[in-house]
Amino acid sequence: MVYSCLDLFPKGIEELMKETELSISELMERLITLELKGYAEEVSRNYYIRLL
Repeated sequence: MVYSCLDLFPKGIEELMKETELSISELMERLITLELKGYAEEVSRNYYIRLL
């Protein structure tokens, strides 16, 4: 769900929280997992993009 909300244009944590309706802890856990697997990247503090 988080991956599908990401795009090539950076999205902030607040925007992702609204789109996914996840808590900050759940969202961060999923974003870190996506980063470790190479599917997402934090391009600026709390702004993420999709990689693949």
